[in-house]
Amino acid sequence: HGWVTFGRVFYTGWSTLERRQGQCDESGILCSVAGTLWTLLVYPQGRKNAAYIAVFAKCKCRCGDVRASVTVRLTDRAWRWQGDTEFTVTCNAKSIESGNDKAFHRALAKGVASRNDDIVGFELVVTLTSAGDPGQSIADVASGLSSHMRAMWASGALSDVTLHVDGLELPAHRCVLAARSPVFARMFESRMIEAATGVVKIDDM
Repeated sequence: HGWVTFGRVFYTGWSTLERRQGQCDESGILCSVAGTLWTLLVYPQGRKNAAYIAVFAKCKCRCGDVRASVTVRLTDRAWRWQGDTEFTVTCNAKSIESGNDKAFHRALAKGVASRNDDIVGFELVVTLTSAGDPGQSIADVASGLSSHMRAMWASGALSDVTLHVDGLELPAHRCVLAARSPVFARMFESRMIEAATGVVKIDDM
């Protein structure tokens, strides 16, 4: 049991990417859970075996040791699964990433790209099983949720809306604002300009 989060990324021009032998393409932050931020590393021409695409998950921010079960799915442009691989990530002072050097055969991705305008998608699913001190369960992490949320707000990580208040620009998260305020919830669920632009001007403070 644990907390689950996921993120997706498209790679356009796949045929060009797979000609760059030995090079790694690291996504931006795709997902976050319990104070951890996750990115995906893709080696289109493989890392140790040129016949296979290698994929790795990296934990960018953590509170002590982190253990997670990871699934990476190769998809088409409509996010339909074409294959998947599973592995365990243990992040500590010595390691912050883990993966599979034989995640997907390159022929599979080439076929997906040929049918999808040279686009290949990847979906990263992270199930966090423990974080913090060794043996600490994910239930224990819940008590620190408020500090994790505060840290995410302070860093601006994964922010998707900007509040303009008294000449200041404050990055924020729509889901948090909507959960705390019915006014914001209606704003982001509607066709108001704020929902489209991701900018909210607050003049009456």
